[in-house]
Amino acid sequence: MSPSKAAVGVLLERDFQITGTWNLNSQGLVDVTGNVHAKWMHMSRLTVKFGHVSGNFSCIDSNLRSLEGAPQKVTGSFTCKNNVLTSLQGGPVEVGGRCYVSRNHLTSLAGAPHTVGQFIEITYYPDTPLLTLFNYNKVVFDNDSRPPVPPVPRIWRELFDSAFHPELQGGGKASMIKAVAILSKAGLYKNNPNAQP
Repeated sequence: MSPSKAAVGVLLERDFQITGTWNLNSQGLVDVTGNVHAKWMHMSRLTVKFGHVSGNFSCIDSNLRSLEGAPQKVTGSFTCKNNVLTSLQGGPVEVGGRCYVSRNHLTSLAGAPHTVGQFIEITYYPDTPLLTLFNYNKVVFDNDSRPPVPPVPRIWRELFDSAFHPELQGGGKASMIKAVAILSKAGLYKNNPNAQP
């Protein structure tokens, strides 16, 4: 059973800052005409389940372990930086603007958006499955050098840079196959620049 509109309103007031208006849709999800920002707080999951947000959605620095309840569609940008996420499961299927998932040690990209309008920003970790990112037109690596983030190996920067490999950008599976060939030729296995094939 879905929570009442009054109960959802209490949670929205307590945990989120909404610039605009909201409604409870027929599936019991919160649709927002405007922007949503999770108030800084330590919560392992979102306390409200969102449907469509017509503006931007931000849940940074919230100690989230899951994106369950995140909007299914964000017309603007989606930001979930600096949480403790290991995957993007439960995140939006569609992001119209930018998608910031950096500062999360992602060991899986399950649940990553099917479409991103502008670019996806991610933090490099040797065990993040970066090949999946060739589905997107543009990938940006987080350039914040605060520890414990390792530097992005040059070959990975070049693979996602259209100046070096324009043929790989946004090419999906075909780009992944070409990138594996380039990595294999360089003697690299998966994302680990120190591993042997």
